[in-house]
Amino acid sequence: MVKRVARTWPLLVALAFLWLSLALIFHFSRSLNQGRLVYSLDDAYIHMALAKHLVQDGVWGVTRYGFSSSQSSLLWPLLLTLAYLPAGPNEIAPLVLNVVFSTLVVACLFLLLERRGLPAPFILLILFELIIFMRMPLMVFDGMEHLLQVLLVLAFVHFATHGLAGPGRISRSTALALALAPLLSATRYEGLFLIAVISPLFLLRRRWLPGLALPVLALAPVAAYAVISLAHGGYWLPNSLLMKSNWFNQESGVFAQLAHSTLVYLLAPAAAIYAYRLAKGHGFWRPEQLALLVLLVAFVPQFVFGRLQPRYEGYLVALGLYALATSVIALLRATRLPERTQARGALAMGVLLVLPIGLQGAQAVLLTPVATSNIYQQQYQMGRFLRQYYQGQAVAASDIGAIDYLADIRLLDLAGLGTVETAGAFLRGAFDDVFLRQLVRARRVKIAITYESIFGSGPPAAWVVVGKWRIPLNVVCYGDTVTFFAVDPSEAPRLRRHLLDFSHELPPQVKQVVFANP
Repeated sequence: MVKRVARTWPLLVALAFLWLSLALIFHFSRSLNQGRLVYSLDDAYIHMALAKHLVQDGVWGVTRYGFSSSQSSLLWPLLLTLAYLPAGPNEIAPLVLNVVFSTLVVACLFLLLERRGLPAPFILLILFELIIFMRMPLMVFDGMEHLLQVLLVLAFVHFATHGLAGPGRISRSTALALALAPLLSATRYEGLFLIAVISPLFLLRRRWLPGLALPVLALAPVAAYAVISLAHGGYWLPNSLLMKSNWFNQESGVFAQLAHSTLVYLLAPAAAIYAYRLAKGHGFWRPEQLALLVLLVAFVPQFVFGRLQPRYEGYLVALGLYALATSVIALLRATRLPERTQARGALAMGVLLVLPIGLQGAQAVLLTPVATSNIYQQQYQMGRFLRQYYQGQAVAASDIGAIDYLADIRLLDLAGLGTVETAGAFLRGAFDDVFLRQLVRARRVKIAITYESIFGSGPPAAWVVVGKWRIPLNVVCYGDTVTFFAVDPSEAPRLRRHLLDFSHELPPQVKQVVFANP
């Protein structure tokens, strides 16, 4: 028992730090949100709305009125659906799932490092860096699938690289990598970036079966969903991928993201260590060397097609810490220095990583309660308002998660995630006043709740501004002020009455302006 505790103390300390951080965030978040559990992204409620309507109405969509391809993951809504089956839709399921997955991520990395014989203090440092660099507590309260993705990536790369380094047969590691491939892509499509690196490596080693089976297995859920989506009038990719990726969204500031990326700080030492080990003949096919290669190559499609933001790049940050930790130890052991000197060298290299990005990660975690309060004061209240006054009616909006989870509305999504016509207009460059006027007329939309800044040349002239909500200390919402429009001018007096009536239910921090003569 004593030996087991002596071996696992880094894991226990890291988990205690993680759980304490989550408990404090939960406490402060509830105190800011009038006792309610609220997530730090409206996107979390998109998955919750989809799972809700899948359970209650048998519809894969953010509303009960029809199919919509609004989600960023295929597997996450299904997990939420399973969680909703026993007791119905609830707001705690994403939190519970993410607490479990964050714990498993830390435990997984600990096991991978401990089995390689890394010094315990070094392992503890890497686990702390994992929690801080990934903004893991923030990712828990994002309420989304990213921690499940990180867990699957660590396991997949570990098994795949060991399968590649092993003998030329279908080893246990290779078989497990094959089993994880469809889960990887079903959790997030970025899993295909890793498959695109690993599969050619198997083929390069003349391992034909795994080399060909990996892309087939990974593409199976993607292809199945594409068939379903196309049959319902959607695109072969989910709208969220089409609208948010760097490839399709040329205005997303691709290179500007590098300045705020944690991942870029890991790439330089990873590239240097990889090149040095390769030059010294340490072996191309060693697992730690292959892990570095996967990291460096997979960064390219992530940069080109994905986004370099904490929740999107988190899986590569975790992979980078794993690859760097194992490579640094292998590098130090090759010097044949005393074990104590090796341990000190490893700790010194680990500490160097903390300096540029540790503070940045810690600040993001500390702002998590504020982010949840932003969502509560803005999108959550929008959902409550629509549930009270516009149930079953057509509404245009650009943040669609909380309003569709809380209210029963006929949604017109101005951002394109929940409305295929809008997504198509953006992709064709045809989203303008004429298109919008025709669409709201066809959908019989009476009101819109959105940010005025989403309209490049201003909102449609016929829309009447009736009221505005402004929130303080905005760190996560698209803007600090949402505007209530009467799309149908005859709706303006009624919308004004509803806003005045609802004002006493708004959190005191929300500043409402209702115009006297809309």
